[in-house]
Amino acid sequence: MSKTSYEEIKGYFTTQDKEKHANGALPMRSTAVGFWGVSNMDDVKAFFEEKQFAQETRFLDIGCGDGRVVAIASMYVDATGVEYDQELASVGQLALAQLKLAATITAQDVMELDLSNYDVLYMYADRNFSYLKEKLLRELTGTLYLYHDTYHPDFLEKQKTTWIGQIPIFAYTAPTREE
Repeated sequence: MSKTSYEEIKGYFTTQDKEKHANGALPMRSTAVGFWGVSNMDDVKAFFEEKQFAQETRFLDIGCGDGRVVAIASMYVDATGVEYDQELASVGQLALAQLKLAATITAQDVMELDLSNYDVLYMYADRNFSYLKEKLLRELTGTLYLYHDTYHPDFLEKQKTTWIGQIPIFAYTAPTREE
């Protein structure tokens, strides 16, 4: 969907990471509600190429940090990110603007969003799912993909795991409701 190339997106964020390193920082830190760390950009690109979602797929990156996953996702789908940390959300919004990407990042609590508006949810989970349990059970209508083997929601139905090299991306759906 985006006319910006993957190389441009990766170059932008690689430059940002190098600037952080030069100032003694890493692309990770604690936030008021968790820990921000980044997904590997090559893994994310390979994930989208493997999945081949329809362009009209509505994608939400929960806790999108600096927006790199949203930026890559915008090449393939209708991409949105939500980030609680205002500073990170601003960094992501600036990245999308500078890269001229048709994607959105909002600075707000994910608890304020209606997750049923999205076909695909993506997270690099930094804590257990107790805070999201009721919301996911009520609003998850598509698939939740979890990058890496960190925390897992034991209340959702685990689907097929996608392996990108040595990195697992786990798929979950809401439990089947009996009528």
